[in-house]
Amino acid sequence: TLKPITVPKTVYAFDYVYKATIVKVKDGDTLQVDVDLGFDVVLKGIDIRLLNIYAPETFRPKTPEEKEAGLKVKKFLTDRLPIGKEIILKTQKDSKEKYGRYLGVINDENGDVNAAILEFMTSHKIKSNKK
Repeated sequence: TLKPITVPKTVYAFDYVYKATIVKVKDGDTLQVDVDLGFDVVLKGIDIRLLNIYAPETFRPKTPEEKEAGLKVKKFLTDRLPIGKEIILKTQKDSKEKYGRYLGVINDENGDVNAAILEFMTSHKIKSNKK
């Protein structure tokens, strides 16, 4: 008989990894994707909030400068993840936040997109919108 293997969880452990396709970049920290669950099952139009990314607001900014900064981050993300691009989506079980979006980390052929956004924001002196 086979014995179960126990894998220790870390801070960065993910419960689920999926192939997904970009449908829309909503802003600098939210995407809409079609998630491939395998066996020809696809969840369409799922909102993903990028884990640990707090881009400046574009919908209800407090200042014109915040909106401008938010649009810069959105453009960076749109350039990196054009509509139709296939990506890898990593999520944790039951990781929906207050607006009903799943929290996730995105990877493409160039690596960790979440980390790339943080690097972009830092290099362009764009402040996080974390409250």
